[in-house]
Amino acid sequence: MNSELLTVREVARRLSISERTVWRWTALGLLPLPVHPHARSTRWLAADIERYLKELIHHSTTGDCRAEALPHRAAYGHSP
Repeated sequence: MNSELLTVREVARRLSISERTVWRWTALGLLPLPVHPHARSTRWLAADIERYLKELIHHSTTGDCRAEALPHRAAYGHSP
């Protein structure tokens, strides 16, 4: 399992969105929950972000763009 940790900037780059959007989507439950390796540090597991991207690509290629069908944090084994 890849335990690489990504900063908000790295997540934003991988998803081609702004850092603010990363925070917004995380709060809305659209992105996997981050981890906190230190008290003042927030990171995302690279494996979670890659899985999110694969699911997003799958949904876009199958034409299934219903909100309930899109990937969300429950798919990553995290609880709110």
